[in-house]
Amino acid sequence: MDNFDNRPDPDELLASLKLEEEKSKRGKLKIFFGMCAGVGKTYTMLQTAQAEKLKGSDIIIGIVETHNRRETAVLVEGF
Repeated sequence: MDNFDNRPDPDELLASLKLEEEKSKRGKLKIFFGMCAGVGKTYTMLQTAQAEKLKGSDIIIGIVETHNRRETAVLVEGF
């Protein structure tokens, strides 16, 4: 019955799974850097947000400055 000596402790496995589940509930911060205005930071951020929303993530936008760019304003829709 040496097989049982090599088995992982079920309580440790359960604790590990619960810890991983808690970690996955945490929010994530992604920063978009750009050298100057107009290089596409906001547009790229909104494209990424749209993709994450399609995956089922909760996305909240506080404020977006579209600079009257129609393409950027379209990406804001639905949030």
